[in-house]
Amino acid sequence: MKKSLRFSLLGMLMLVCSSAFAENVIWSEDWSAYEKNDVPSAKNTAYSEVGNGTKVYAENLAGGTAPELLIGKNNGSFTAVVDLKGNSGEMTLTWLANYDRLTVTAEGAVLGEKTKTGNSYTIPVTVNAGSTKVIFTFTNSNPSNVRFDDVELYQGEAKKNAGLSWGTASREVTIGSDSNVFPELSNENGLTVVYSSSDETVATIDAEGVIELLAAGETVISAAFEGNDEYEAQTVSYTLRVKEGTTPSVEIPELTTCAVVLTEGVDGELYHVKGTCKEIQNPDYGNWILEDETGEILIYGTLDAEGNTKNFTSLGIEEGDVVEVCGPRKTFKTTTIELVDVTVLSITKKDVGTGISELAADKAQAEVYNLRGQRVAQPQRGLYIIGGKKVVMK
Repeated sequence: MKKSLRFSLLGMLMLVCSSAFAENVIWSEDWSAYEKNDVPSAKNTAYSEVGNGTKVYAENLAGGTAPELLIGKNNGSFTAVVDLKGNSGEMTLTWLANYDRLTVTAEGAVLGEKTKTGNSYTIPVTVNAGSTKVIFTFTNSNPSNVRFDDVELYQGEAKKNAGLSWGTASREVTIGSDSNVFPELSNENGLTVVYSSSDETVATIDAEGVIELLAAGETVISAAFEGNDEYEAQTVSYTLRVKEGTTPSVEIPELTTCAVVLTEGVDGELYHVKGTCKEIQNPDYGNWILEDETGEILIYGTLDAEGNTKNFTSLGIEEGDVVEVCGPRKTFKTTTIELVDVTVLSITKKDVGTGISELAADKAQAEVYNLRGQRVAQPQRGLYIIGGKKVVMK
């Protein structure tokens, strides 16, 4: 008897837990059946919209998954006639929007106070006795457009929207520019997200959301939350367009030591150091430890002979080689000082006493040559010989 009672109580507990977030969805719309520039009434006679540009856009500024509805400025609106399907009583209306610009009215129901979490909006709905339908109208009286997505009317408890948003559909940046401004993820609920870049040859994004530009092109930057018992899963993205930067030339600074770079160096300035390759940590990107008689420093990224990234193995650097490099200083997370995307000036093999610095350049005058002695018509990033001098193209 006790055993049966225990199992019955356990079963009831599991039922309560599993239904804690159960919801009866009465109406939902995410515009997934629509194409760019469609208007809602074209596919659903229960929908209507007032002009002022109200139509479907193939973007996700509201924070849902594209496409989404743009409700036009200056009193543009969207109206939905919702069949209650025999349901009545207390309900909840939710939607996503990139701005708090929408006024909501209802016929056949009384609306409670609107609340906002991130880009997710919620209004309690009390259906009038005898109502078989409710007419919801979303109006934008603001002089700017608003994006609208993932609207839902339901009864019961539901998971909360994660509330993630980049606030933009695209951004254009330039390699090497100091004026680049990257979108910041709005994550008001402090959820754990995973960042990704669809093309890591163009740009990468690390676990902290820091972007590194690598080449001209286009990539999609995403932040994904996998969902939990309280919040729904959500992925938000934007398109990052990367343009090639200019290639100013800078003469190589005087040789210095690791200790000077670490204790007296300034982030962003170029430094020229020489030491032994103590440890190779990432042979793809060229992350390794350079050690001289004063200390050691992390080399984070090494350019090949043509100034390209992710081609470290082409240089033939091995642990024990004496390597001379030049690159800008950077402090990572306030604690790790490193030289990033360095240019290799010379390599002296641990058992062979020759290196790149021994290449003759006495015939180089106004022309630009690479370290192989080949003339270069359009130099990119890297080390070149111009007028008999070694010059770094940044």
